[in-house]
Amino acid sequence: MTIQSPPELVLPQFHARPPRISPKSPALLATDALVYELRSLGIIGDVHDGYGLALVSLWADLVVWTNGDYYLWWSGRHCPRTNRRSYAYHDAKDPLTAAQRIASRYGALRRERYAKNPEDEHALFELVRSTARDRS
Repeated sequence: MTIQSPPELVLPQFHARPPRISPKSPALLATDALVYELRSLGIIGDVHDGYGLALVSLWADLVVWTNGDYYLWWSGRHCPRTNRRSYAYHDAKDPLTAAQRIASRYGALRRERYAKNPEDEHALFELVRSTARDRS
């Protein structure tokens, strides 16, 4: 009785496809430009995108969204007739001015929040500064 070795296992050769590189949507390009300008003003946000829109979450009650043509965010006011929120908008071709306007709203929201308890703002500032230092 002879023992035969098992036949050599031949694995099929799979050719890996190169990764699909999809171009950024106009909304994401506009958001990138806005985030760059906001960071130069010391404001950091989270970016989310999909379905042709991109959002930048900056603070409670401050989310900026864009479709690539314009930026839109809550102005902090309500329509007197309908009591619905009034939104501010700005052309996405001018992210610097939009960032300055958004920074103004950001500052107003922070002042509202920390007018009651300034110690909270100092603690938050230290947390953000240490996080930014860790990322560098």
